[in-house]
Amino acid sequence: MTNPTIMVEIRGREFQVSVSTVGEFIAEYGDDTLRASTLAELKTRLERAVKREKIDPIPFLYWTGEKMRAGKCHGVRANSSHLVVVYDDEKRPTQEWHLEHTIAPEHEPEYRKLCDECVAATEARESFEAHHGFNIREEIERRTAALEKKAGGAS
Repeated sequence: MTNPTIMVEIRGREFQVSVSTVGEFIAEYGDDTLRASTLAELKTRLERAVKREKIDPIPFLYWTGEKMRAGKCHGVRANSSHLVVVYDDEKRPTQEWHLEHTIAPEHEPEYRKLCDECVAATEARESFEAHHGFNIREEIERRTAALEKKAGGAS
């Protein structure tokens, strides 16, 4: 007969928990077997074990749309799922939610060139729009007024 099992989630990771024939709760964590007399106690032990895990900070580049930022990601906050980041130009960690499209630092020269070209293209587009753009509503009003004037003069 197989011991009953349940799945528990700890900090975004799932663990299979079995119950021994004597009522002990058991879960595998890496090469270790964690045991406890209650499920709550086992969850606490798993939480502590997962919380102790540390990753090496992950360096990245991020384009804000205005400037390039370099930093290191140290992990994810368990309670909010925000990324814990230390930017190179800041001393204290900050929490970020929106860091999509991060780039590995070894690609900085090419990425910086592309971002600079993007800024130049945006400036050129905005300049073009400023010189050649018009208010379509004003143009409709002007043309409508011209039609009304023409129709009024034809009577």
